Amino acid sequence: MGSGTTLPTDTVIIGWATEQFRTSPAIINLAADLSSKSNNLYFTTTVCTLGHYYEFSWIDANVAMDNPGDCGQSAVLFSQSKDGGRLWSSPTTLSLPAVNDQSYVTVDPQRGTLYVAYYTTQYDPFNHRIDMVASASNNLGKTFSQQRITTVSNELNADPNMYDCMVRNGVGGSFTVPQYGDYFEATALSGTLWVPFTGNYAVEAGTFQTDPFLAVLRQNS
Repeated sequence: MGSGTTLPTDTVIIGWATEQFRTSPAIINLAADLSSKSNNLYFTTTVCTLGHYYEFSWIDANVAMDNPGDCGQSAVLFSQSKDGGRLWSSPTTLSLPAVNDQSYVTVDPQRGTLYVAYYTTQYDPFNHRIDMVASASNNLGKTFSQQRITTVSNELNADPNMYDCMVRNGVGGSFTVPQYGDYFEATALSGTLWVPFTGNYAVEAGTFQTDPFLAVLRQNS
């Protein structure tokens, strides 16, 4: 990504302009199709597509100068290889314009169904509250259909123990806190998709606090 590449307008996600959320800059995810459908390899990652709002000297010292500030919108990219990883298809965007992060790809080894699950703010016009979605493909990644995993958008700053805009050294936002998001995976088998994710849906000690949740989606035969 970046100037002189096939994705010249995309950049690394450093932090978010619209909320406190742990990011995964430059982290990619790979999966292999172990079913009888193919021997394909699949790749997904997220990139910043819109908005850089400010700069800190801390960023200048630690991140490439073409990636300043916080991201306003991001995209989930998908690519595949049919020859063991030697050649890859041009990246396609699976997500809608929103804050999209932590994409994870997995393949059902029995049915060959391909899933890409991720966090998104696409249901919130302010790009703040988070939901989980999964894009599924039954034709080796040619087309995808998206399914909403969560039924209620999540207020990720609801837990007061997780919300902290500034720290003592003056660096703030998603660069340091909270540790919300991340540690997110998905796995599929026999038509069932399991997605563990972070959510603030449970009331503890009088406030909504961050907990791990497990979503289970079953696909019809």
